[in-house]
Amino acid sequence: GGELFTWGQNTRGQLGVGRQVTLTSTPQLVKGLKGIPLAQIAAGGAHSVAVSLSGAVYSWGKNDFGQLGLGHTEDKDYPSYIEALEHWKTVFISCGADHTAVLSKDGLVCTFGAGGAGQLGHNSTRNELTPRVVAELWGAKVSQVACGRQHTLVYVPSLDKVYLFGSDEGQLGNERTANQLIPLPINSPVDNGKSCQENNTSQKVIETTSEENESIVLCLKER
Repeated sequence: GGELFTWGQNTRGQLGVGRQVTLTSTPQLVKGLKGIPLAQIAAGGAHSVAVSLSGAVYSWGKNDFGQLGLGHTEDKDYPSYIEALEHWKTVFISCGADHTAVLSKDGLVCTFGAGGAGQLGHNSTRNELTPRVVAELWGAKVSQVACGRQHTLVYVPSLDKVYLFGSDEGQLGNERTANQLIPLPINSPVDNGKSCQENNTSQKVIETTSEENESIVLCLKER
């Protein structure tokens, strides 16, 4: 089944091993997930999320904004099963500073946690305590999702477009400076500022990633 080890800061229970220590450089076994085959883990500002091979999602750590998706704002020192995602068929997860995005097998995206910068994509700045589907992306069949500190990127392969929402300090790839509350497409800047589509119609996006206040879109030229 595999084992998960965590280390570092634990002031909000983000290591998933209780509150016996607030800081450790020694890897700690997350006993709450022992025996569960994990497919992926993701770490936010002070919260963590894991998804099993069967698609079950677990979260723990800081929960001031509902970023654990448990319907409340209490921190969790140990992994907690997110019941709201029981039938979601989760295949990928990503964490921002205080928000979380989850991708389903069917290409749907749901988000929860802090929404003050529009990073949840629900056309509001409200926080969401439980997973909520990003309605603007319904039917788009997203293949990738990546969270930055206060923004989110998603990729729709059928349209070869990257969509974004959230805080905009230049990381959204547009000339706008206001926060973006709903997903809007961007051109992926490569080669002297041109987009993947502008440089060559046979280029395609193969990976999107977001860290802190920057975004990266990797394009591959098909031959």
